[in-house]
Order: sequence, then C-alpha cells, then structure tokens
Amino acid sequence: MRGVWAFVTVAACGRFDFDPLTDAGRLTDASAACTFSRWTTPVDQPDLDSTAADLEPTLNPVDGVTVVITSNRLAAKPELFVATRTGASSWSTPAAIPTIADASNNYAPVWTRAGTELYFGSDRAAGTPTAFVSSWDGATFGAPAPAAGFANQEFQGPAFDDDDLEMFFTTLTSPTQLMRATRTTTSSAWTIDGVVTELDDPAADDGWPTLSSDGLTMFFESDRNSDPGNIYVATRPAIGSPFGTATAVTELNTPANDGDPDLSPDGLTLMLASDFGHAALDSKIFATSRTCN
Repeated sequence: MRGVWAFVTVAACGRFDFDPLTDAGRLTDASAACTFSRWTTPVDQPDLDSTAADLEPTLNPVDGVTVVITSNRLAAKPELFVATRTGASSWSTPAAIPTIADASNNYAPVWTRAGTELYFGSDRAAGTPTAFVSSWDGATFGAPAPAAGFANQEFQGPAFDDDDLEMFFTTLTSPTQLMRATRTTTSSAWTIDGVVTELDDPAADDGWPTLSSDGLTMFFESDRNSDPGNIYVATRPAIGSPFGTATAVTELNTPANDGDPDLSPDGLTLMLASDFGHAALDSKIFATSRTCN
C-alpha cells in the first residue's frame, strides 16, 4: 500500500463466513458462471487491528482460514504476521512468523495459488530489496529464500494466476508500476517480462494486484486521477492478452487511502486495507463480499 513504510521510496500505498468448498483441493471459482452484485460496504476486521499500521492482507486460497498481513505493531518497521479465522469475522491474534521475522523490513506478502508458498518483499539481502519465498506445510513456514529470477529486481505486492506460472507484481520506486513475470514450471526461475503498459499511468503509483482464479480479472491499487489511493479493476479476454481499460470500483473507494485488494478464489470475498475512519496512513484490514447471480 502506498506511503506507509518509510524505507520504501514511494510517494503514496465478504462473504466472511464462506466455506472452503474445494475442487481438487482448491477453493472453487464462481466467476466464470456469475453476474456479480456490487460489493458490500467494507467491514473492519478488529481482531486483526493494532494501534499501528496494518495492511496487505493475503488469505490462503486453499484452506481459506490462514491470513498473513504486514504490520509495524512490534517495531518501527514492517513485519509479517499470521492469524487464523475463528468465526465469520473473527480471527486469532496475529503473531509474528518466527522463521521470517528478523531485523530487516519484510512486507507485501501473497500466497501462491497452490497455498504452499508465501512470496514477500524484503531487504534482508545486500542490494535491491527484492522477492523472497517461504514454504508452508499447513502449520509452519520455512526459512525464506530468494525467489529465483528476481535478483536486483524491485518487488512487492504480487499476484498469481491459477497455475502459478504467471505473476504480476509491484515495483518500489515511485511512481510504482505493475510488472509481469512468467515461468515454465513451478520449479523454474521467473522471467521478468516488463511493465504492464496497458494499465500503467506514468504519473501515478500503480500496483498491489490480485487476480481472479481464471486470471482474466485484476483488481489493483492506484492513485491516478488525483485520488489518495483507490481500487481499480480491469479484465482481459485470455491469459497473455492485454488488459482493457481500468475502471474504479466505486463502492469500495473512499476519500481515504484504499488498497491492497486480495480476492478469494471463488471471487465472492475481497480483503483490503484502508485508513478510512483512522488517522492518515494508519491503515486497518477490512473485508467485503458480493453475490453470484
């Protein structure tokens, strides 16, 4: 999210009780057969809140209950925290992840679609802050390792397609940009394909994307049109095709900084961060839902 972490050179950032209905171990995608309703008014998730900045939520797409967020609640730096869903809108107390937490800045986590790895940005290694990945066995996170193919590549806030072979991610230097990377197998190194030019506003901070399960719809954050930070959506006809014109998701946007969208695999729940109703840049975690008609 724009403008929260001082170390980053950026100028700016439900169907809450859904059952993890699975198809071959994955939460099902309703989007292909749906005409979606408008999103409901986002609801604060107070169990995930602190007196610090809390943002960048990512919900495990397989178990549907494990959420990782970024927060500076324990120190004046970003760190990753994990919590589990205990009810419709209730969560366990977020806890720092022992295998990831260290003296460095760790931020902008996102699960792969397989739900077995967590990608995030970090400056734990010398050089450009870049992508790291930690394995997840359903209970414990593994020691982070650099993501292959991202050496010296600015990185934060990624999103993955359904087979984890296409990734969209966000640069760090303002104005931030959406970029695309691809790989041939889930064990291959990533190839950086470049800026997603059709969604790029050269005067704005763009990024922090999330994809629908079919990979054809992207929600992302932008401060274009002089907004403090709003959520936009764009679609494409096929994987690999350019996206169409991005439009603001008006029912989710407020006069405050709104961003960090995280779409559930069934397309019916969206978690996000916003400082609406809070001090500027003191963002909190919200959730919203829509129905499949």
